[in-house]
Amino acid sequence: MANLKKFKPLKLKTPITMEIRYKHENDAARGSWFPGAKRTGERTVAYTHNDLMESLKFFMFAR
Repeated sequence: MANLKKFKPLKLKTPITMEIRYKHENDAARGSWFPGAKRTGERTVAYTHNDLMESLKFFMFAR
């Protein structure tokens, strides 16, 4: 606790973009069902958002 003042909160640059590459094309199709997700290739899906928690929701849905 003595060093607590030395630490600064982590700040991520926004927007946050995640792209997931799948082994199978049908998994990418399912991942693209998430609202705002875009199919970027046969086996890839991307999602961009300003909020980390929303981005993590996409990751949990699409993985």
